[in-house]
Amino acid sequence: MKMKSFLTVTILTTLLIVLNFCYPSVRAYSEPAVSDLTADSTGKKEVSNSLKNGMWAIQFAIGSNFNITNFEGMTFSLKRQFSPNSALRLGFRASYDKTENDTNTSINIINNSFEVNLVYMYYLNPKKEFNIFGYAGGTYIYEGSSRHSETSNDNYYQWQTGLLLGAGAEFFVFEQMSLFAEYSYRFLYGKSVYKSVDSYNPNVYNNTYNQISLNPDYVNFGLSVYF
Repeated sequence: MKMKSFLTVTILTTLLIVLNFCYPSVRAYSEPAVSDLTADSTGKKEVSNSLKNGMWAIQFAIGSNFNITNFEGMTFSLKRQFSPNSALRLGFRASYDKTENDTNTSINIINNSFEVNLVYMYYLNPKKEFNIFGYAGGTYIYEGSSRHSETSNDNYYQWQTGLLLGAGAEFFVFEQMSLFAEYSYRFLYGKSVYKSVDSYNPNVYNNTYNQISLNPDYVNFGLSVYF
């Protein structure tokens, strides 16, 4: 519980700091300025975007499997723009859940996982406030689970690595703030290991196997803050 509270405070504090840092840009936009607006042939004013060389972005995204109690389905990313069309993004997601001292079964259960990915992003129309992008890169996933009782200890872990391919859309609400949605597929190779020890049986049960899989990810919706 303490770890969940710490992670929650850390995430919220980071978001508040970023929004506070970018607030002057948002406020400046509320006062129509030539530097923040562009006009099309009809005279209609459009929002500029931050898809420019040298810009950074912090992104927060959640999937349809999002769970606030263990942070499952939440992704934190850092993106670096190298040109209006291209960028690199480093993403991280993790979850942690622990059940202790069940009064009926005296079982302690811990589930945890994390994923790291690095992708190259390409924007098709970077001069507009609504942008379509695709991305490709690598990913690494770890999942672990342990179950301990008075009579047995069971441990399971799995690692996977492979290619990540996806596409999405990004809409700039302000010049330095956008909303996005994306979907991806993961081509993975990995290994799973299961070990079990029973107090009534001195032998250790051990099962290991390799696997290859093609997994769709959940649709993710998120917020980007550029600086």
